[in-house]
Amino acid sequence: MRRSRDRRLPNLLAAIAVAVAGFLGCSCRSTTAAATDGGSDRTPGDTLVPPGDGEKQTDASRPDGIVWALDVPWGTDDTRQLTPVEIPPAVAGRDCGPDCTQVTFLPGWPGVGAENRYNVNGNLLVTNAMIESRLVAVYVDLTTGKAFAFGVIAPTLQSTNAGCYFGVVDTGRVAYACTSDATDWPGDGKPQAELRVFTPATGQERRVWKQPAGGPYGNPNSPGFAAMGVTMIESAACELSCNAWFVILSAGGAPAQVFPPIGKEGGVGEGHASDPYLVWTDTSHFPPHVEVAYTTVADGNAPAVVSSAGLGDRFAARIKGPRVAWMDTRNDPEHGAFNPRNVDIYAKDLVTGEEWAACTDVARQEQPDVEGDIVVWTDFRNSSTPYPTTYAASSDVYAANVRTGQEWRLTSLPGLAIDVRIDGGRAFFFWSPDDTPSQICIIDLKARGVVP
Repeated sequence: MRRSRDRRLPNLLAAIAVAVAGFLGCSCRSTTAAATDGGSDRTPGDTLVPPGDGEKQTDASRPDGIVWALDVPWGTDDTRQLTPVEIPPAVAGRDCGPDCTQVTFLPGWPGVGAENRYNVNGNLLVTNAMIESRLVAVYVDLTTGKAFAFGVIAPTLQSTNAGCYFGVVDTGRVAYACTSDATDWPGDGKPQAELRVFTPATGQERRVWKQPAGGPYGNPNSPGFAAMGVTMIESAACELSCNAWFVILSAGGAPAQVFPPIGKEGGVGEGHASDPYLVWTDTSHFPPHVEVAYTTVADGNAPAVVSSAGLGDRFAARIKGPRVAWMDTRNDPEHGAFNPRNVDIYAKDLVTGEEWAACTDVARQEQPDVEGDIVVWTDFRNSSTPYPTTYAASSDVYAANVRTGQEWRLTSLPGLAIDVRIDGGRAFFFWSPDDTPSQICIIDLKARGVVP
């Protein structure tokens, strides 16, 4: 799968739709083998060798041997032991700036490429790769620079809407979603959706949620970790604006619907979790406003609004500990979440109630993340189109200390620097120069003087 260079700005619901379409709408080749939910009769090769020009990737020793090697039978307790398959590490081919390194992998393999979703925690970075038209979950060990494939929905796929994606990582565990079409899944011929947890240290993969038999097709997206275990936003048989938030207990308990209340439609999207908080974009109050809501899972608190500002909309929040950062249009209320223009970045501490304006530059800022007093984001102020209607512009990564007000421009690269994250005193971002595949890059914030 390759990302379009004409990606639209995150109009709130369209952004969710684009993300889902981007991950589920890959172009997949047909196969003749039948899909199975257990092991395969095929024996994977001992080595994985990139094919030469014009060679088909059908032998088990080729890249699709990765997928077959991960086709391990499930136990009756919905667990299985899985040995991740190492895939070639990156060869950095471009200079991404001072104190910046690249962690992309599988460069140049036909049908293989890193996806534009990733998450990072500690020394594990989780993303996806297309391997023989299959969307496969992948993690990168940042201490060694090695990458491993570990998650597939089925070894042979007949359709475009299948794969494992939306991976998040916390405390050494990876949660991710897998979906298939009816043509891929054995048995009743109905689509299937799952949420899984994988622990690289032990090699155990576990299905913590499956779509109920005969139930509506669920697309579990935005999984995360919170106090009671794994969380997700699931789109059942409704529009994206009425997604439901579920909590999946780590001990295997039944899913609990947190918001909206059972039997009531609500607008939930772009959810993230950080023990013990859940935070999401709440569109159920639109009009007049789109808000960022949160709850403390362990206490069962009713959802509360993060910011009480009356003007504009608040959306696309990310959280770490009690700190939340989000996109905000209070300074340009005529252009809200559904038609953003002058979007600013705000942050708040949920424990103390302190709120800060991290950046109110007149250009567009987006995609914030937060760690302690440091907020990072994507910024278009240096672009020829500071209010871009498409991504046919350049962007930079910025950081600010919300307590001191000091601000840093971290990149000045050609093309786009987007999808910014912060973890462990490091800033992560996708770099998309020209029309070439994106690179995931890391900036050492200590070396740049941003953190002590």
